[in-house]
Amino acid sequence: MKITTLVLGLALMSGVAFAQSSGTQDQSQSQMGNHRHGDGKQDMQQHIDKVSAELNLSADQKTQVQGIMNDQMSQARSVRQDSSLSDDQKQAKLKELHESTHSKINAVLTPDQQKKFAEMRKDMHEDRKEHRHKGGDKDNTSKQ
Repeated sequence: MKITTLVLGLALMSGVAFAQSSGTQDQSQSQMGNHRHGDGKQDMQQHIDKVSAELNLSADQKTQVQGIMNDQMSQARSVRQDSSLSDDQKQAKLKELHESTHSKINAVLTPDQQKKFAEMRKDMHEDRKEHRHKGGDKDNTSKQ
């Protein structure tokens, strides 16, 4: 359960834009975007702290991961706000960014940490898939 919580936290930071592309996009994106801008950095720091503890990151690794995540958040925000892109193009760019972020994080990790991070990503993917299948708009509104 602890890993699931950590993984979901990581998903929020590295994949929130990708995950929110389904449903009522204009309204949910503006609501999510406004909410995230206010507390995104604090949420990110809390999740980095949890992931850091779970992966037993060194201070240097934690600093590097924070830089990677800050860069990812900035790039994702730019993609979401780019009105010249279609929704499909935004989704594709965000997916690429998501994968690139994970690759950069992996480059900072030791082999053991990489294995654990891969497990966390796998759990996150399964949880996200499960959420989407249960998801529907009715479930999402009742959970919030």
